[in-house]
Amino acid sequence: MSAIDKREEFLVNANGTCEELKRILPDESLSDISNLSLLGGRDIKGDGKINNDEGIVGIIKEEYGTASKGHSDIDVQKAIDEEQEKQTDKLLDITDLATVLQELESNQQFSYTDWYQLGLYLGLYERTLKAIEEDYKKSKKCLMECISSWLKGEDGVRETRGGGSNWISLVAALDTIGQRKVADNIRKKYLHVL
Repeated sequence: MSAIDKREEFLVNANGTCEELKRILPDESLSDISNLSLLGGRDIKGDGKINNDEGIVGIIKEEYGTASKGHSDIDVQKAIDEEQEKQTDKLLDITDLATVLQELESNQQFSYTDWYQLGLYLGLYERTLKAIEEDYKKSKKCLMECISSWLKGEDGVRETRGGGSNWISLVAALDTIGQRKVADNIRKKYLHVL
């Protein structure tokens, strides 16, 4: 019985032969790069079970199918890029407070005294920032409250560049106030910019 009759996914090579598609696993190592490709790689976990947690590639395969179903590798790559873009545009919320603070504080790069200016460029109104300053006095605690208000979407946060509390708007605000090193680190880590 052929792979078509069985409705299995396969890839036809230029020489007319076909081979079974493999899945890319999140735990694949780049040390064995010869087995990695968009449509190749291992498909079995160590326990012998098929891995259904394929991340973005799994989402794309569900939505667009594979090259064997009429989509070229370019179509699939474009879909992967679009999915990554959706994930970087995703709004952050108050549950991300510790992550955002950790990114700002890593390697002691962010100057806590810049919290007020950062808050303005994140879309918080001056009255909110003055209230934070009045209530907390210390710049580290003020930064925490400022980021907390931003993550909650207070004031004009949604009207800022990036459209709300996401990594894009944070990076834009950091660039604007001259905190380029911090912005670059976040950009590389969360926005997949080389």
